[in-house]
Amino acid sequence: MKRLCMLGIFLLSLSPVEAVGWQRHSIGDIVYPVYLIVDDLDGDTDLDVAAGSEGGPNPVDSEVAWFENDLDKSGAFTKRIISPATPTSEAIQNAEGLASVDVDKDGQKDIAVATGTMSNQYGGLYWFKSPENFQGDWIRYPIYEPASGNSFFKLYPIDANNDGWSDFVIGGDAGAYLFINPTNPSNPTTTWDQLFLHEYSGPSVNLADVDKDGVMDILNTNTGVVPPEDFGNVSWFKINNVGGEVSVERTVIDAALEKAFDINAMDINGDGYPEIFVSIFNVLARNPDLNGIYWYKNPGSEGGGWTKHVVNPDFSASDMYIGDINGDGQDDLVASGLFIRKISWFEYKWEGGTVEWTEHVVDPDVALPGDISLNDIDVDEDLDIVVTVLEDDELVWYENEIPRPSVCPIEFLLGEDSEKTQLLRYIRDEVLSKTKSGRELIRLYYQWSPVIVEAVEEDEEFKEAVKALIDGVFGLVEEAE
Repeated sequence: MKRLCMLGIFLLSLSPVEAVGWQRHSIGDIVYPVYLIVDDLDGDTDLDVAAGSEGGPNPVDSEVAWFENDLDKSGAFTKRIISPATPTSEAIQNAEGLASVDVDKDGQKDIAVATGTMSNQYGGLYWFKSPENFQGDWIRYPIYEPASGNSFFKLYPIDANNDGWSDFVIGGDAGAYLFINPTNPSNPTTTWDQLFLHEYSGPSVNLADVDKDGVMDILNTNTGVVPPEDFGNVSWFKINNVGGEVSVERTVIDAALEKAFDINAMDINGDGYPEIFVSIFNVLARNPDLNGIYWYKNPGSEGGGWTKHVVNPDFSASDMYIGDINGDGQDDLVASGLFIRKISWFEYKWEGGTVEWTEHVVDPDVALPGDISLNDIDVDEDLDIVVTVLEDDELVWYENEIPRPSVCPIEFLLGEDSEKTQLLRYIRDEVLSKTKSGRELIRLYYQWSPVIVEAVEEDEEFKEAVKALIDGVFGLVEEAE
């Protein structure tokens, strides 16, 4: 047992395989998927993907499904139905945004689904209770029964009243809402309290601590599709909770951004206050030349207004996501261009007091890419891209093969070309990565690698001790062979 433990520790000391670019893989088929979510739904540490079939501008029955990540077993995803789109199933119509969270606090992730279409103002909100051990049928419960006058799109779970139960914030063409969990959501007669955010709120929402007070705030855009405000705007809502009574306070970031659509946030100047990023839904714009991705500097502790800047004036982005794509310790932005059939990511650098953005194309020809996310799908310690591809009726993930900065202690001590390093990389990829416990050990090793390398660099005695340990453990590897 002791030898096996030592062998396991040593096998972790392998740096990620480096390759340039992105490799496209299919997750699975679902009709016209607009939105998706990525989460470990079944609790096995792998990231799964869920989506619904939106179907296009006209009312259609929707299939909602989750795709179990079986890459370590079969090398693929396994599709599992949450809600079928069949005449006998009382299917929901026009699935849009999704959220994964334990709605009823039974220890398992559930799925919430918003519905609606841009051409037909008729939308609702449901949650689906996951079956025990994810075997069997999902049970559907209404949060907001479909009604005319609004279509719902993006949604996120949030505990707005701090009672330990998940609420939902949801964007709508005719305004955004907070739905408060009644704490007995599985009761078929229960109702969710609803709070309308503002008459000028709109269909895209996100969450960020805008004012750095330790409480998540709501980001929102209005595309201007539906009156009373038909020109578009960008705002954020501070949530006030007094004795369980929830209210919101709106701050306008941009009162007139034509067809403002997706919204996200990251701190790019290092002051702890997140900047706000917005894309333009230009297919609906009055100005056919209106494109671009914009960011707004957070006034933070300085006060004053929000200042608008450009990430890229020509990229017609629909959806965006934030994360460290190239492993340099700095967040980047990935964007899908639905109407330009393109996916790119953008990194930034401060040059002479200004921010310079560089576009890197991931895929120049995608059949209508929609909702996009950054997640470590293959558990190799980098962020991959997950995206809906509407025209192909498919979910796709792009494997991140960008070379990453090496902080591997073994490579640092033995060298990139060492036969021992190469052999142990092979054992890592062909043995450890095939099991759940092995992948967790790999993750922990890379998490602590920078600390180990720093200690080796600063302490010569520690460095020699680690080298001796490597030689000793490698002897066990040779003996095991």
